[in-house]
Amino acid sequence: MTLLDADGLVVRYGARVALDGVSLSVGKGTLVGLLGPNASGKTTLLRALAGLVRPEAGAIRLDGEPIDALGARARARRIAYLEQGAQCHWPLSAERVVALGRLAHQGPWSRPTAADGRAVATAMARCDVAALAARPVTTLSGGEAARVLLARALAAEPDILLADEPVSHLDPYHQIGVMEVLRRLADEGALVIAVLHDLSLAARFCDRLVLLSAGRLAADGPPAAVMTAATLARVFSISARVIDAEDGLYVLPQRRVERPAGAAPR
Repeated sequence: MTLLDADGLVVRYGARVALDGVSLSVGKGTLVGLLGPNASGKTTLLRALAGLVRPEAGAIRLDGEPIDALGARARARRIAYLEQGAQCHWPLSAERVVALGRLAHQGPWSRPTAADGRAVATAMARCDVAALAARPVTTLSGGEAARVLLARALAAEPDILLADEPVSHLDPYHQIGVMEVLRRLADEGALVIAVLHDLSLAARFCDRLVLLSAGRLAADGPPAAVMTAATLARVFSISARVIDAEDGLYVLPQRRVERPAGAAPR
């Protein structure tokens, strides 16, 4: 059953078309990797799905209802958005930052409940930041802060997590750890859509890959159908070796290839 449905989305920034008729329907329990070259519309699509960008044309529905019909608090309870490169400028403890993810579940002036505490503790454990609980976020490394902010999104216990480059600035150990967190979240019934640049991580962990190019849908399907040499050459202008191993696909970019005449600039 479809949980989130986008139909013919068009978004413009001045004269530039960021999304040009993009459609997408996704159900619960799915981890979707959103890929594409720089400036292909990935972040714009994620922000539109989060209700942060209003499309010029097209519609977005949640459980069959227009997303605009949801109030801000109701939308925040159901959809968590992890912004690309988000930063914390106030010296709050990591635990307090993660607890901000519970605000949509709390009434005005209400005190945190036992359920709030459990959600915060679970999110911090999953993101491997429990040991940082008392540290001011302004003293954390970029990778540590990124995992704290992911924990804040998880603490909301959303039906949908929209994550923009959640493994950027992370070492390989924590990149795999974050992908395992996203995979587990989807396996537990959530819908996760993540912007990714690592083709192998996307192919190995995601159920479905959506490729954008110049604001348009270039490919959509299971990793084995999308991660082909021909598609990678067409969308990314690279030659790549695709290895079908026992534990999933591995994609090894090898070299750049000449773009076809008339192709949109990167």
